[in-house]
Amino acid sequence: MMGILLMLIKDLSIKYNFNYIEGLDFVGILNKKIIIPYDGSVMKNRCRAIKWAYGLHVQCRNYPEENERYCFKCYNKKHNICGDINERLRVGILDFMDRKKRPTITWMNYIKKKGLDENFCLKYLKELGINIPKEHLILNVRPRGRPKNIKKNKIIVNNIFDIIKSSLCKEPIAVHLYKIDDSDLGIDEEGNLYEFMDGGAVRIFR
Repeated sequence: MMGILLMLIKDLSIKYNFNYIEGLDFVGILNKKIIIPYDGSVMKNRCRAIKWAYGLHVQCRNYPEENERYCFKCYNKKHNICGDINERLRVGILDFMDRKKRPTITWMNYIKKKGLDENFCLKYLKELGINIPKEHLILNVRPRGRPKNIKKNKIIVNNIFDIIKSSLCKEPIAVHLYKIDDSDLGIDEEGNLYEFMDGGAVRIFR
């Protein structure tokens, strides 16, 4: 039964020129716990804002307000959204950097970050007939161990920086930051941007 439904949605998406994933979302058969990465296409009938989505930078699936580009939620914070789908279209799948200067991660890195089962997620996509760009099937692993010339007060645990912020705080706060390659910037689990400084890191507000 599911196979027939998926085939019908696929055929209709081709005939009426709508996004296949948008069709799957419309009938309510997508697993909300597994985010499907951006594949270079646009859901024409959905909000055109970009959502952080743990670094995947996907299009918002909410419906836009009448005669508007964004949904109610994104419209009310349109000056603080990650970006617009048109900005995403101008660059490669993994070349997009949002308005807070946060880079895009691969789907495999997302799976590892969330602690999801890789085989289950791949089987899930296959069963739904979803093909994602090959760029998303690469796991970018940072080298293990302590980088050269790293300061003693920056401790690496499983490639994640444990930073003690001594600036702008009455009491130091321990946070986990993912370092952005070849820069002095890092990102926490919520996507906030930080700059590494002597003694720790300071959050950058934009």
